[in-house]
Parts: sequence; structure tokens; C-alpha cells
Amino acid sequence: MTCPLTDRTPRFLWLNPKIAVITNIEFDHPDSFSDLAEVKKAYLDFSQKLDYRGTLIVCLDNPVVADMIDKFKSSRVITYGFSPTSDYRIEKYFQSGKTSFVAIESKNIRLGELIINVAGRHNLLNALAASIIAQEVGLPWNKIREYLKKYTGCNRRFELIGQKNNILLYDDYAHHPSEIKATLSAFKDWYPDYRLTVIFQPHTFSRTKILLEEFVSSFIKADDVLIADIFPSAREEFDKSINSLDVVAGINRLRNNAYYVKNQITALKLLKNKLTAQNIIVTMGAGNLNKWHPSILNLLKEQ
Repeated sequence: MTCPLTDRTPRFLWLNPKIAVITNIEFDHPDSFSDLAEVKKAYLDFSQKLDYRGTLIVCLDNPVVADMIDKFKSSRVITYGFSPTSDYRIEKYFQSGKTSFVAIESKNIRLGELIINVAGRHNLLNALAASIIAQEVGLPWNKIREYLKKYTGCNRRFELIGQKNNILLYDDYAHHPSEIKATLSAFKDWYPDYRLTVIFQPHTFSRTKILLEEFVSSFIKADDVLIADIFPSAREEFDKSINSLDVVAGINRLRNNAYYVKNQITALKLLKNKLTAQNIIVTMGAGNLNKWHPSILNLLKEQ
């Protein structure tokens, strides 16, 4: 018997699913994994946990997943993605107020147009993965198309909190560099003519320290970046060798558009001076920036 408070086994290794999806594999949670090799081993172990008649669905666009494709221990592996060698592939897509894509099987059987009401290339892939699961459990493609149109996202993922005229406040849970890149790309796809202001709260000292350079480059599509203090994890101790000023300095070496905000008051003053008539504000991270939303919305009313 193990205790959840002391057992460091990744929680997904406690599962024995019949169907599982691996969207991507990359290094994260440095307080639990020492390097990418340990992360890869955990996913290989997970592939052995599937029911012996189970199906593993993996995204071939992720280079780590693609490299591991022959090592997964599952009786049936289905691949998906933009890659032309995927079993299910996104042949073409366009993005506007709604995101559409065409998915076809590897045997060039056209499955038709699927439409989702959420932004981002990553959500196209997620929608395709969900569609494959639905087909695996017996749902016909006409029903899959119908239900996808009704999906409007979830809390803390590209979530619209409020707006005043053409200034919109969003919240997003992204707290890893690749998530930040994907989310900011999605905002630029949907709002190409808007100024993009990000308020980011790094999560955990260990992640911020080890992935510092990746964080620095992940905000390249933002017009202004406000960095709050690091939101610590209960799993780790305070680390004085890393702080949010390090993130700010790194971003400013690239674009000189980052600012340290010690608290909500500092952030509001900066926002007041920098907001434009067409502006997206997104609070981003796994911490507690959502507590700032009421004050930001009040600021928008004054604009």
C-alpha cells in the first residue's frame, strides 16, 4: 500500500484504461522528473497499463512521440496529426471566428469537415483525437461532427472573462513554455489586429529555473508581458536563486517589452497606461491571478 502524500509515482500510472491518448511528451515537472528520459520511461510504462485489447492514440506531430512510436507497448496504436503518415490526418484547415478542418484517413477516405468553436492549432489536434475516441466507441462521424460544433471550450482555457467595447479580458491556465506559445498563437489567429497584453504568473521555482530560456522565448507573440511573482508549489521549498525578475530580464533581451509587477496595484497602473482601443488582456498561469479579474474589469469600465 502506498500513501498519495509520499508516493512519487506519476498519477497516470495508477490507471488501466481501455483507450488512451498521448498528445505530446516533453520535459516538465522537474521536481518529479530529473530529465526527459525519465518522462519518456513513464509514458512507456503507461502504454503497458492499457487493457490487453486496448487502443493507444498518439499524436505523430510531436517529435518525441514519433521517435517512440515503435516502443509503445500496446496491442493497437493509432496515430493522428498534420503529419502525412498519420492514420488520421488534418489535410487542410482555416481559422476565423470558428475553426474548421478536414480530417482524412490514411487510405484517403475523406471524413468530411469538422468545425469547432475554440481557437488554436493545438485544439484542432485535440478535436481530432477526441473524434477518434468517439469513433472507437461506436459513434458515427455525422454525430461526431454534430457534437463538436457544440463544444465551446472549458474554464481557464482561452476563457473570456469580460469585455468593454474592443478590450477583452481572457484567462488561460498555460504555465509551460509550449502551452504559452500555442495559446498566444491562437490569440493572434483569432485577433490579428489586436494588441496582446499578457499577465503571467510563473508556477514553481524548479520549472521557472530549469526552463527559463524556454519561457523567455515563449512570449515572442505578445506585445506587452507583465510578470508577477512566482507561484510556489507545496512540493518544493523557496529557491532564492530564481525569481520573476530573471524572466523579465530574459524577455527584455529579446524584445524589451516585459515588466515586473509586484502586486495587483502595479499591474493595474501599467495596464492603464498601455491599453489601446483594440486590446486583448490575458491572465496566464496555474496560480491565483484570477483574483485580479474584478479589478481589471473595473479598469476596463473606466477606459
